[in-house]
Amino acid sequence: MDHVDLSPLYYAFLVGIGSYDQTEKPKVENLPYPEEMIEELYNLLQEEYPQSQISKLNSQNTTTRRKILGTFTKFLESLPSQRKIPKKGEINKPVFLLIYIISHGVRIGNDYYIYPSDVRRELNNSPFRSKVEIETSISINFLKDMLLSVNSDSWDVLFVFDACRAPVSEFLPSQRGII
Repeated sequence: MDHVDLSPLYYAFLVGIGSYDQTEKPKVENLPYPEEMIEELYNLLQEEYPQSQISKLNSQNTTTRRKILGTFTKFLESLPSQRKIPKKGEINKPVFLLIYIISHGVRIGNDYYIYPSDVRRELNNSPFRSKVEIETSISINFLKDMLLSVNSDSWDVLFVFDACRAPVSEFLPSQRGII
């Protein structure tokens, strides 16, 4: 009897955004630990699952909106397609997928947004987010939709978005806080 390798395939997409473009006004406060946390998680995954395929973005020049979306697209394209029915003697291996993102974030309506390192904001007295802020952030729903467009029903996916999120009233002079 032939031995069939049923060992799972492990994939991870890791993003740690702690350094923000300080030339933009208003500035987004840097976070002290995301880059180091992603590096530690990367090392742990490499040690525990040496056959895993991991994409890691954790420096200011790799955590821009363009780089994150481009790398995420390539990452998704690298995942095994399991929509086909296996031929006789073949088997689809289990796929475990981890998407872990640490950054500043904001909730707008029913969506959460990641602040990439090059996010742009506008200081105003409105309780609403500016169009430029939304356009330069990354929607979590957009990332989920990208994943669902290639996702196989047999994949096990863990999506972690680790972010404090500022309330919409963040820019009102008399009201500041974190939800």
